[in-house]
Amino acid sequence: MKVMKQLCLLLILLFSASLLFAQQGVRLSDDEVKKIIEETSKTSDKFRDAFKKVQTITTQSGVQVDVKQYMADYKQTFDRFKEAFDKQGVPNQDLLNLLRVTNEIDGVMTRNPDAAGAGSEWQAHKFNMEKLAKAFGTTLGEEATPPRRMSDQQLKALMEQLKEGSKTLGKNVKDAMKKDKTLDKATIQKAEQETKTLEKNAEALLKLFNDHKPLYSELQAFLKQMDVVRSLLDEHQLGTTVQAQWNSVQTKTKQMAEEYSIAS
Repeated sequence: MKVMKQLCLLLILLFSASLLFAQQGVRLSDDEVKKIIEETSKTSDKFRDAFKKVQTITTQSGVQVDVKQYMADYKQTFDRFKEAFDKQGVPNQDLLNLLRVTNEIDGVMTRNPDAAGAGSEWQAHKFNMEKLAKAFGTTLGEEATPPRRMSDQQLKALMEQLKEGSKTLGKNVKDAMKKDKTLDKATIQKAEQETKTLEKNAEALLKLFNDHKPLYSELQAFLKQMDVVRSLLDEHQLGTTVQAQWNSVQTKTKQMAEEYSIAS
């Protein structure tokens, strides 16, 4: 009965997590990631305590390792990663090593599902490690992409740059169009309106981010307006200054969209 309850709880947790991370436009804040790291650290300790009866294991590469030292190294790697994340909020080499060793242990536990009676503890820890990996835009597994994440501070700076960049782009477009005598007033006014809308959308994103509020709809609106401005610039060749500023805004937009797991 106890085992069945544990399995049911695990399935509920897995379902809840899949709903959370499958949603586009969802990004966990630094504090939310810290909570996952804390939870994962606890389940790591519980697994290590349950697994201490095992003296040696053989990894998938055929290397036999001392479990006590292996798990001690795992804990040290986790502690270093946690300390670094608290300071910087971004992935580092320790996280890469942590994911690699987690995959190695999972291979051992897959071949011996309840080694030393630690099967439940491992599944609980693996569940948290999967959440942690997803918070960094990756998954467990040998073929997983490298972890990536911007800190809250980095993302805020990026949004501020997008706000200023959109404003500069609008001014450059307006100036370039006024110099082009082939363009009528209505065309210039429409371009000014579209670039102004882009700037306002960028301002809305920054405000919501600073207020710690969801911004999925506003992000979609910003990306849609980027398409509108792109079409406008494709239609009118406005010179290298405008093109260079557009490229800058476009690059930063792509970085932001990737942070929120949205194709731009």
